[in-house]
Amino acid sequence: MRRGVIIAGLACLLLAASASGADRPPFAHAYVGTASGTLRTNGRVDTWTVRGLTFRLQHARYARGRWGGTYLVSGGTVSFTTKTTGMCAGTKSGSFSLGRLSWDAASISFLQNLGEPGYAYEARVAKEHPVSAEGTCAEDVSPAGGLWLLTDIGQRLVPGKRLAGHRAESSERGTRTWAWNLAPR
Repeated sequence: MRRGVIIAGLACLLLAASASGADRPPFAHAYVGTASGTLRTNGRVDTWTVRGLTFRLQHARYARGRWGGTYLVSGGTVSFTTKTTGMCAGTKSGSFSLGRLSWDAASISFLQNLGEPGYAYEARVAKEHPVSAEGTCAEDVSPAGGLWLLTDIGQRLVPGKRLAGHRAESSERGTRTWAWNLAPR
């Protein structure tokens, strides 16, 4: 009799574990869209738009009682303009392909909230792209400081729905703004 109770208990645990896996939220296979922003510092203004920004789902997993996972960047094209004032006044514009980027450089990480329904996400896209500045008194600069998108972990995620928002941060170095609109695919 005792052996039957142990087997029944193990079967219940396995069913509960498989039910958690079966309840996988409908995470999109990819998110595609645009991100744009500005960086304003003393004597310089950078503006940029990332078109065709594509994040692909790498993995979604259930661990420690909640879902989490990662999307990685697999493409997009950055167009930028850098305007400087003062003795080295000038304007530089250009574009480049992001290509595939590592998790450290560009990802969306999502995590199911504990204690409340829903999910939170944080996204970032960073890739240096130095350009020579105008004039002879300036060094090479990387527009946007190489940080093309940054969100806060407080952003809400509804699995399988659009990711859109904006963020601004200011410091003694300057002010950065980002806006993004990514559709599920």
